[in-house]
Amino acid sequence: MDQKEGMRFTLFRPFNWLGPYLDSLDSTSEGSSRLITQLIGDATQRGELTLVDGGHQKRCFTDVRDGVAALKEILLNEDKAQGKIYNVGNPWNNLSVREVAVLLVDKLKERKMVDDVQIKVKSSGDFYGAGYQDVSNRVPSINAIGNDLNWTPKFTFTQSLENILDVVQANSQK
Repeated sequence: MDQKEGMRFTLFRPFNWLGPYLDSLDSTSEGSSRLITQLIGDATQRGELTLVDGGHQKRCFTDVRDGVAALKEILLNEDKAQGKIYNVGNPWNNLSVREVAVLLVDKLKERKMVDDVQIKVKSSGDFYGAGYQDVSNRVPSINAIGNDLNWTPKFTFTQSLENILDVVQANSQK
């Protein structure tokens, strides 16, 4: 008998969630932290950002508040969600890493959190080592969760970034 028979489940795939408190700026580690945390830490602590292969890779960023709202809908609609797999992402926040870096630097300068930030480029081979491969664009289909549970993301990337920077700035003034 297959162990999966009779088991109740719903799976979700989170796509690049961002928000305050998901990572610590104090423990950023190049190549292992979330992109936004790494970029903020590098900009504020080192005054430079490194873009792998020019930062042309695109990602869809999802505000953690939208992600939590999606999970709440899954839990509140357990019978409808039973046995389904949902992508939890925001296809409208599809930005290149370069676009994210430039926007972040502009926001940090506006807030007077940095004076200047240098943007440098490294090859993926130099950054990650030989054989590294990346997907150039990841865009989630949210049709299933939208149709089944009437969920749609609400927050723009800029709103999410402003929220994160509000918390970072408030914590740095303590």
